[in-house]
Amino acid sequence: MAKWSTNNPLIHKDVFASQAEPEEKTATLNGLVNRALLLCILSFASAVAFWELISRNIVDNTIQHGLGWWFFIAPFATLALAQILFHYPRWSAVLSLSIAVLMGIFCGLLSGIAETADSGIVLQATLVVFGTFIGLLLSYKFKFIEVNDLFVAGLMRFVSALLTIALLDAGLSILFLHWRSLVAGYTPVSIFFCVCIYIVGGAMLLISFDETKELLKSKAPKYMEWYGAFAIYSSVLWLYIAILFVIGGLRKRS
Repeated sequence: MAKWSTNNPLIHKDVFASQAEPEEKTATLNGLVNRALLLCILSFASAVAFWELISRNIVDNTIQHGLGWWFFIAPFATLALAQILFHYPRWSAVLSLSIAVLMGIFCGLLSGIAETADSGIVLQATLVVFGTFIGLLLSYKFKFIEVNDLFVAGLMRFVSALLTIALLDAGLSILFLHWRSLVAGYTPVSIFFCVCIYIVGGAMLLISFDETKELLKSKAPKYMEWYGAFAIYSSVLWLYIAILFVIGGLRKRS
């Protein structure tokens, strides 16, 4: 059993134990997997719909027609809904489904723009994420990588360092107009920064696997299947967005 603990509700194993229910109402592995697949399918469907609007050139100016605003609205709306989900797990079903649609729209627009600029990048990114998912799942299953206190503490320090660098870079960009951002664009540093973000996403996926194990052991209620499914779904989505920027940067520099 995992012994680690953090203050982040998303990766706090006690959230499952605190929701314990009688055995007939507890979460199951099949239920969690089915819900994770549903989130991915729903997100994929909304992504394809918005991608089509770009690839078919239905609109010349997406901002004027209101579509481009979704590119900015979706991430912030997702963050707001995710915060509610973390604090109110009973609402996981409705909130996770809503987030899947919103992030599908965002990824559809992002993928459409990326594919238009660089054909084949979306398929390549998808294959890399799929390979990463399988590799990490096998690594966790056969205990090549163990999620423990040291792992989580190291991840938190790594994330803090990345945030500090990003904030400093943003501050310098505001204070000095001629400052060339280190984490934006397609410079070697920015590509390396995106690789670091991808590594964080992989680490979060491993923690999600550990969450799933704790969920099934702690007799968490049925609705917590949505919570666990969302943890896995969000980690995979993180990986996709990060690797899309990494591959795009590498192709631009090649």
